[in-house]
Amino acid sequence: MFHRILVAIDSEQTIANQVLTEAMVIAKANSAALNIVQVIAPLNTSSPPSTYMTSGGAFGSLNLGALEANIKLWQEQEKQNQDRLQARVAEAQAVGIAAEATHAIGEPGREICAIAEAWNADLIVLGRRGLRGLEKLLLGSVSSYVIHRALCSVLIVQGHTPEQ
Repeated sequence: MFHRILVAIDSEQTIANQVLTEAMVIAKANSAALNIVQVIAPLNTSSPPSTYMTSGGAFGSLNLGALEANIKLWQEQEKQNQDRLQARVAEAQAVGIAAEATHAIGEPGREICAIAEAWNADLIVLGRRGLRGLEKLLLGSVSSYVIHRALCSVLIVQGHTPEQ
């Protein structure tokens, strides 16, 4: 039934573990391959954040120290994310599931759909945090975006929320 399963995980480890476990069960039952994907939203580069600006002059000046520190932090986090992603691939491979990893930077919902289409996935498995109200309005819903735009089947794994 399913031969190519895209597994979309994020930095929330509890939900990522639940999503990967569910995907591995399906992959094992169908002798399917996994593509474990993590998409990191980029920094807003449309204008320098105020923390990178110092007062002075009509427009201020760029605080290079703060900008460099943030770039270094971003690079460290990206390396940690890639290492965790490779560990998840190794976890799947250890139980006999063909697996690969894709790390992308961009808008998560859009990237997940694009990667799934390019990889010819027949199923996308991703988590849902259960955000409601203002949180959902402000943060958006990756799962909702994917459900409405993916060209293949989508399985949503409900993550455990603080209220549960």
